[in-house]
Amino acid sequence: MPKTDPVAYSAADIWGAAVYATNVNGGYIKMPQYAFDENDVHIVVKIPNRDVAKQALADGVVTEQDRRIGKEAQQYLSSRLAMKALSGRLSDFESVLAGTIALEEFIVPQDKSKIGVVNSQIASYQRQVQEESLTQHSVWGYVGEVGMRVDTQVTVASCYYIHQTICPVFRYVSITKEGYKISFYNSKEYTPGTTVEIRGTVKKHAENVTILNRVKIKETM
Repeated sequence: MPKTDPVAYSAADIWGAAVYATNVNGGYIKMPQYAFDENDVHIVVKIPNRDVAKQALADGVVTEQDRRIGKEAQQYLSSRLAMKALSGRLSDFESVLAGTIALEEFIVPQDKSKIGVVNSQIASYQRQVQEESLTQHSVWGYVGEVGMRVDTQVTVASCYYIHQTICPVFRYVSITKEGYKISFYNSKEYTPGTTVEIRGTVKKHAENVTILNRVKIKETM
């Protein structure tokens, strides 16, 4: 196999290409997605973000707007990691992310794994910004007592895909009409901004969020 000569890209190019790839894929895709055509032939439906970003750089289609949004994501994530670092609670991944965010230049192929980290973070940044927007008027307090079965109406602030078992599992952060934050897991997927009726049992109160389990959802709007 011929040796590939190293190529340097600025942080603006790498973060901008990650934004471009996230927009193309409508989110973050780590592995290729496949389907079957009418002849039962296995075909690729979507390719991973890292590959879309790589091709975008090669084709020169990354725009200044992509770079601007990439810079905003970089600064946003950096500020939140800095705040968390003050408490000494950075995980191993967050430490890697902090180092990646600080890079002004990426060398390909040596920094391939770091570029993969960048590509994974644009969708996360977009979810966090959306969640903050939808919960900006939240109030301090909790819903119900631990062990209590509660019925309430909430608006979805964020929906995170967790894992695939027999059925998919999503983690929700939502806000009640009164402004209280509620978090729970469910197999149904709803987009942020959707209002639903939920019934669940209060598991615990943590960081100004009421955690529910055994949640049933009924869409209302």
